[in-house]
Amino acid sequence: GYGTNLTTQLWIAARYLESLSLLAAPLFIRRKLGAGWVLAGYAALMLILLAFLFGGLFPVCYVDGIGLTRFKVISEYVISAILLGALVSLLRKREEFDRDVLALLVSSIIVTIGSELSFTFYVGFFDISNLIGHYLKIISFYLIYKAIIETGFSRPYNLLFRNLKQREAALRESEERYHSLFENMSEGFALHEMILDERGTPSDYRFLDVNPAFEALTGLKRDRIVGRLMTEALPGEDPKWIRLYGEVALTGEPIHFDNYSPVLKRYYEVFAYRPVPRRFAVIFMDITDRKLAEMELRKQTALLEEANREMESFSYTVSHDLRAPLRAIAGYSRMILKRRADDFDEETRRQFNLIRGNARMMEQLIDDILVFSSLGRQTMVMSESEMDMVGMFGEVWEELRAIDPGRNMTLKMEPLPPAKGDHALIRQVITNILTNAIKFTKGRDAAVIEVGGRVKENETEYSIRDNGAGFDMQYYEKLFTVFQRLHSNVDFEGTGVGLAIVQRIVQRHGGVVRAEGEVDKGACFSFTLPKKCQNIEV
Repeated sequence: GYGTNLTTQLWIAARYLESLSLLAAPLFIRRKLGAGWVLAGYAALMLILLAFLFGGLFPVCYVDGIGLTRFKVISEYVISAILLGALVSLLRKREEFDRDVLALLVSSIIVTIGSELSFTFYVGFFDISNLIGHYLKIISFYLIYKAIIETGFSRPYNLLFRNLKQREAALRESEERYHSLFENMSEGFALHEMILDERGTPSDYRFLDVNPAFEALTGLKRDRIVGRLMTEALPGEDPKWIRLYGEVALTGEPIHFDNYSPVLKRYYEVFAYRPVPRRFAVIFMDITDRKLAEMELRKQTALLEEANREMESFSYTVSHDLRAPLRAIAGYSRMILKRRADDFDEETRRQFNLIRGNARMMEQLIDDILVFSSLGRQTMVMSESEMDMVGMFGEVWEELRAIDPGRNMTLKMEPLPPAKGDHALIRQVITNILTNAIKFTKGRDAAVIEVGGRVKENETEYSIRDNGAGFDMQYYEKLFTVFQRLHSNVDFEGTGVGLAIVQRIVQRHGGVVRAEGEVDKGACFSFTLPKKCQNIEV
């Protein structure tokens, strides 16, 4: 007596409820739901829908003689879209379902979409498209029945305990990984059970399991120690380990330490922790080679410190004991020449002057040796701000020019980038290189010295080029060696230590020194300073 419209309205309301339920269902996977609350919620929703339907508040869906209303057709498409969303949501959660159950649910949703679309074509209530829609709906419900009801009775494990099944598979995989790690790890591993006396005090411990690395690192075979007490397996071992490991087993506080085993005559790095109460596990590695290397290093360090003390003592001796006779030689030679110069012929005066000159050179050599030997021990004081290299080159040049103001010398200097480093030591580098350039250009009518600088990716380079005597590149390796000279002392005075000092200072800053030259065509010396200088022992 209600006509075909109410039937169609009931259908649309039920399909909205079904499609929205399928869309929301995957969101509640792994969440605990109370069956009573779910049933109560659906019952309340159903009563509200029925009140709307029988109270005439629900939109008209079918008009006799005309067919489906616009609301009904649009609703079928909306329901189909909701079902597509439910299908996507279900597929995103596919790992939560048994493969067969998932296939049945997906098929059911697809058939339901086909059913909804078929209901958009009929005009008469008993048209063929309406019939096809009902048949598809029967198939859809059958597929849901197969997925949920039949599976729940015939294969409940697949439906109700899938998560448990997955956890068991994950557990087996985890056990396999643990076993592989246990067997193949390079560190030794041993699991123990702590034995307590009647007062609850650790008195011994038993070996429960060891890995192959344990056998390789200790020489103890698994079948000889597993199940045995420590006092039985290692009768000569220090009993302090029972107390130490007992604290780990009882308190759960892990420990990490290095240990020497007098029984095994090896050093080990040990980490011990408690996996469960009254048990402890030990992971260790053999560090005997490292310990022996450390002891050898300490021994060599002690010898080096002793050698440094001896060097300092030697430097003191050189500084005080050798200077005195040199000064005496130079002083007495000067006094003799002053008093008896008129009595000496030219050759005798020349020989006395030669004595004085060699005494001065010897004293300069002593000074250079002391500077060179102290560079390795001297603490570098890095400048907080960048050094003005233009100003530093200029100051050193003016000081050197004042020594021989009559010479025709020119300094050409490009704009130089600033640098970081020990101000006093870098000034020493500049002084030594410019002194060399002035010395080896003394045979030129006009000495020309050019200074340049450029910034590279991680360092700054400075170069000093002169038009002096130059050198043969085949003797390059001798340039920065102490006491090695490429020119005779008659032609150019010097001690052969200046460039060695330059190289050591630059290397301590982390830079390098280079040189290029050609005989009688001048030379170019360059050095680099890192943008982030550091004190490097050389």
